[in-house]
Amino acid sequence: MLHRGIVIRDLKDGTGLLAVNGKQYSFDAVDLWHSSVAPEVGMPVDVTFDQEGAPESVCCADGGRPAPQSVSTKLS
Repeated sequence: MLHRGIVIRDLKDGTGLLAVNGKQYSFDAVDLWHSSVAPEVGMPVDVTFDQEGAPESVCCADGGRPAPQSVSTKLS
């Protein structure tokens, strides 16, 4: 199932972090990231989840650039 999320930590420290539907998920460049551009904090992403609810694919959405005026990393 496809969901929209946002990058809240990039891959500079090895493992990135996503916020999707109020939950956080880690991701890496080898197994999950499927875009030609590097992930950036605030970047909107499309995330596909497996049947167990774990992310199985992450790619940039909306052109792949953060929208600083609308970025919030606060989770509910």
